[in-house]
Amino acid sequence: MLPDRLEDDAARQLSNVLLQEAIIQIRGTAYLRRHVGRAIGGVDFTEEIRRLADLCDGLAGPEMGAAKRLAYRLSVLSQDQAQWVRDTLEAHGHRVADGSSAHD
Repeated sequence: MLPDRLEDDAARQLSNVLLQEAIIQIRGTAYLRRHVGRAIGGVDFTEEIRRLADLCDGLAGPEMGAAKRLAYRLSVLSQDQAQWVRDTLEAHGHRVADGSSAHD
């Protein structure tokens, strides 16, 4: 979902969007004990929370290496998680081309 060469600053910005949206969705889903926000497949709310947490694992970290961390995380997503990422980035104004790259 990334261009071949994504700078750390751009990767950090994309990671922050994903982290912020996932935290909001995890909080709402845990509190209401039902799905809220963008769906990640047809799973129950506890599995959705787990998938969101897995999706964001490793995105936070030092500025250097942000592009590498994001590229790795995106390379191991399930189809449902990848769709959530595309939908979330597009909702925040990031263009996502054909499911294989994301950038402003």
